[in-house]
Amino acid sequence: MLQTDFEEVYDPAAFELVHIDTDNISASALHAHWDVHNPTFPVLVGLGSVYANYGDNYIPYNVVIDTEGIIRYTDSGFSESQLHSVINQYMSVDFPVFTINDLSVASDDNLDGRPDAGETVSFAVSLRNSPIAVPATDCSLVMTCSDPAVTITQNTVTYGASTPGQVISSAGTFTFTVAEGIEPHWANFTFTYTAHYDGGTVSEDLDHTQRMGRPAMLLVDSDGGTDDNETFVTSALDAMTTGYDVWNGLNTPLAADEMGRYARILWLGGLNESDITDAEEAGLRSFLDNGGQLLLSSQFLTDNPDRADFLSQYFGVTLANADAGSIFVVDGVVGDPYFDGTALVVTGTQGANNNEEPDLLTVTAPGQAFGLWRQASNAPAIVYTTGTNYHAVFAGFPVEATRVHNSVPGSMNSQMFLGHVLDYFGATDVAPAPAVAAQDFRLTAATPNPFNPATTVEFSLAREGQVELALFNTLGQEVRRLGAGRLGAGLHEQRVDGAELASGLYLVRLVVDGENRDAMKVMLVK
Repeated sequence: MLQTDFEEVYDPAAFELVHIDTDNISASALHAHWDVHNPTFPVLVGLGSVYANYGDNYIPYNVVIDTEGIIRYTDSGFSESQLHSVINQYMSVDFPVFTINDLSVASDDNLDGRPDAGETVSFAVSLRNSPIAVPATDCSLVMTCSDPAVTITQNTVTYGASTPGQVISSAGTFTFTVAEGIEPHWANFTFTYTAHYDGGTVSEDLDHTQRMGRPAMLLVDSDGGTDDNETFVTSALDAMTTGYDVWNGLNTPLAADEMGRYARILWLGGLNESDITDAEEAGLRSFLDNGGQLLLSSQFLTDNPDRADFLSQYFGVTLANADAGSIFVVDGVVGDPYFDGTALVVTGTQGANNNEEPDLLTVTAPGQAFGLWRQASNAPAIVYTTGTNYHAVFAGFPVEATRVHNSVPGSMNSQMFLGHVLDYFGATDVAPAPAVAAQDFRLTAATPNPFNPATTVEFSLAREGQVELALFNTLGQEVRRLGAGRLGAGLHEQRVDGAELASGLYLVRLVVDGENRDAMKVMLVK
């Protein structure tokens, strides 16, 4: 996947990047192409790896889509000159078109870069005129916000003239105050620009969504979303009505001062032994030493000798040995106050498709095992530690790959597991963990999975309710409403037909009486 500095150069508001898989083409090389040709409409380009996986003529290698969403060009090889000629044909606008090139918090009272309760905040905004547009003689912005927590004290900033492709800034800033006592939430700001040019005057609204306040929890997807860790876990946290921020591992390494702004961190790894850098380890040590609460979930991590001291000192964990994936059920330790009577089913197909090498652990003080691998002579799989002033949990497998299975009594989905972990942390800002019932609202299986072209999703209901099943792609977009209607308690099933869908990973979501109850990943392979 393309390096993320692409979006730092090309604002997604101006350049809607539908997908890009560069197959080892460097970001600098692509930047050079775009600097010359400046496409400003959605482009799907360079799907060489997908093309190779599915054979000649199955999908186009390159697709160019114009500003109206019409596909103008496809081919089955990378023909740069042909691609550029098509782009050039559709890149002319006879008026100025501005986008927000950069918006930063120019000042806030505690200097953490985010508007918090009771603060006075300034926004610095720069604009970029589209490279395919025309010059503007001047431009001004007016900021509005419908959020009752925001009181704007400086709403208008003027800008100078601009040429096509030019970024323009202003010496002035927008200012506002934030009400006391707000809960963390997202606020919608609108910037209305007015620009003059030879043909007259143009006015347009630009939207910006700003995080207000800081929730107690940070979700870290340290391997960059390759295995869609956050899909199950964010759904679980949403169902628990708890606020959280997300840090994606494809960004720059997570800084220690950023960690310190949160009370608890859920660190999800899983694809390799390098989920934590040296600098991030130092940050996590400081975070825990200062009273933090950490869930660290990462198979392969015990393979990395650079993390050995950290795991030993803070979790009491060392590697017994790694397993190639034949272990998949974790039983709660009898008598444990949080996990007795529970079980986790860790899968590689209907979970996160990455339970490749779960870790078998040895545990010494200060660690305490609370989950044991059923298929590995009860070797420890999960450990928690109550330090001098911190709470920590280490799981030697990807937490997001856990799910309920009817064949394993007491098995939990991600929401139930995270609820118990947060109970151990002593969190008071989340809904209580749901009890593990003999029959709950659960997605229990999808048969077959992977599938082509159809699979049957099985689910159970603890009571009668209005049921909806929906299918989502990896972008979080609903692609099919499966429907079910009002159903009674018991076991049910729903056929999912993927004949008209593209191959790939999808999420089935179970909603009962308007509440998200469970989610399951399924894979369509054609």
